[in-house]
Amino acid sequence: MNKKGYYAILLWAVVAIGVFMLYASLTSRVARTGAVGDVEIPLLRIQAERTFLNNYITNAAMLSMPTTIKATEGSCTYANTKDRPKILTMQMNVTDTAKQAFNTKMNEYLKAYAAKTKQDIPLDNYELYFTQGEIEGIAIQPAILQLHDFTGKTIGTWAYRPNFKIKYDHKLEEYPQILTVLGVIAKECSDTEKQEDCIKQKMPTSWSFTMKDDEYTFIISLGKTQPCYILYLPAKTTTPTI
Repeated sequence: MNKKGYYAILLWAVVAIGVFMLYASLTSRVARTGAVGDVEIPLLRIQAERTFLNNYITNAAMLSMPTTIKATEGSCTYANTKDRPKILTMQMNVTDTAKQAFNTKMNEYLKAYAAKTKQDIPLDNYELYFTQGEIEGIAIQPAILQLHDFTGKTIGTWAYRPNFKIKYDHKLEEYPQILTVLGVIAKECSDTEKQEDCIKQKMPTSWSFTMKDDEYTFIISLGKTQPCYILYLPAKTTTPTI
């Protein structure tokens, strides 16, 4: 037998085995469910439900962002102390603040979805990752979606962790630079004679400040928000000569 004949027999054997396995699989399904599609169609439905949930989560995330970013603005925060004005004592936890505000707002939409669909949707459930102009969110605990047959009877559950990625100009990536600039101003403009000149040289042109005694309030423009920080900057004192 030549090589062509050998390969033809081998190919025929492979095809025969494949046909037999397909037949056995279909036979098993029909025997178990009574009709082809009793399992497949509910699975298609749950896939559609998963897609709908993910789209809902993405839209809800976008609607939650104005409240989220607004929370990072807060009230004016003291960045140093009177006794050690050249060292920053403030800790910037803007991402933690944003995550808490986001989940609080997001819970409103998740509760509405759960009430409407009777699905088990966890609350306070999203970890956020901020990059320039984008926000990515991933559920910590999975949503439990119910799998129903044609009669509406629950035949199983599907655990799914929704996620989203949206475009949003949040500017949170600029906060580390804010901390750096405030640190430079605190270090180099404390105990100086011409403090206002020093501050103007060190701070970005998009910043502004007001002064009351030794307190300098800095207003920082970040898109739709204006975070505010206060530095104690004591002036240089001189001892009069006699």
